[in-house]
Amino acid sequence: MELTRQKLEGPIEMIYSSAGEVTHLFEIMKKYGVRCSLELNTNDSANSLISIAQAAVKVDYLEGDTVVIHLDEAEFAFDLENHCFGKYVSDCQIDICISSEHYVAWFNSGTIPEEGIEEASHLSNEYKDEYCAIEMTDKQAAAEELVKVAGLLRNGWNVCECSFDSTEDTRTLYLTMNNSQ
Repeated sequence: MELTRQKLEGPIEMIYSSAGEVTHLFEIMKKYGVRCSLELNTNDSANSLISIAQAAVKVDYLEGDTVVIHLDEAEFAFDLENHCFGKYVSDCQIDICISSEHYVAWFNSGTIPEEGIEEASHLSNEYKDEYCAIEMTDKQAAAEELVKVAGLLRNGWNVCECSFDSTEDTRTLYLTMNNSQ
């Protein structure tokens, strides 16, 4: 399944993010004792399937590439393979969007102190994505791009999305890599 950034559009302009970055944003909410709300919407309904208001938040990252968000006693698991992550950090709160082919989960924090917003705003420098398009029919260009990918992998970067496009004239491998855990 290929998820596109267009699924992150909404009333506010969400910024494409990574699981690592949104995990840290949830940790910032917890660190500052901020409560979090959730609206879970299916793609085929205008009404919320689940709504939770003002819950204590906790986040776990499980081996096997799954992010688990705890809101009070409720748990929501999102695997990295089938979900896109988005964020928006305003001057007083954090909004997070986690979307799949079938639903969208919107999380928003209560008011966060200025130092928490400052911490959240600087995370984006730590969690940048690198996009690689490796044209397999051009051996020289493919070799150069693979050297770049190998260097990123050696430096602890991860492949978080991978797709392949093949037409009569081209065969392109697309990789999205990031340095989040």
